[in-house]
Amino acid sequence: MQLKQLPLVILLCFSAIGMALAQHNPLATEYYQAGESALLQKDYKKALRRFQQAVELQPELMAAERGIGLCYEMLKEYPAALTHYLKIVETAPKFSRALYYQIGEIYFKLGLYNKAIAYFDQFRRMQLMEDISFTVNGEKERVLEDQFLEKLEGNIRACQISMDTSKFNQNVRSQTWVAASTAGRTIIFRFCPIIRNCCSSPAAAMWKPTKTFFSVHPRTATGMKPAP
Repeated sequence: MQLKQLPLVILLCFSAIGMALAQHNPLATEYYQAGESALLQKDYKKALRRFQQAVELQPELMAAERGIGLCYEMLKEYPAALTHYLKIVETAPKFSRALYYQIGEIYFKLGLYNKAIAYFDQFRRMQLMEDISFTVNGEKERVLEDQFLEKLEGNIRACQISMDTSKFNQNVRSQTWVAASTAGRTIIFRFCPIIRNCCSSPAAAMWKPTKTFFSVHPRTATGMKPAP
């Protein structure tokens, strides 16, 4: 599913429960509905403001909290989106099963592949639970979840490939640095006989820097003792 298709699908899923939760605060309901409208019109910044106003009036309105996260996701502000999505699953773990998949996708976009796999796996394990366990969203998101399940294995493989590639690149960089360092020492010793002879002489092995030369004397900034 392309990112631009998400708002309509997700709003259709959690609109009903959002209204049920907001019914005790008419103004929060008004802001929430305005946020939905703006989101469907792809005015994400306006939608964000309206959802934020709804949450200010009714902090337990998880549907509006999800709307905030979705707006940030559409604006490609992934860390902010992740913050609000994680707040939902911490506050109401069974608010939405599909949300665990979305969190996995954001972690993948942020390059945090281990965490992405963890949430993808959690989304898969939750399929063993009945839809009704996730309130109204469990039933309304069934079609959305089926689409996520079609992409799940491919996304997990992509995470694993990305981690393997990252490890490979790190090993290559490490080996390149060692090779360059070794080559540099070889060049110095090969073409600088004075350095080679000095470093290989018995005197060089016995030489130790004096404390006077390297310690800072209280009366001078050069590290050398003042002349008598």
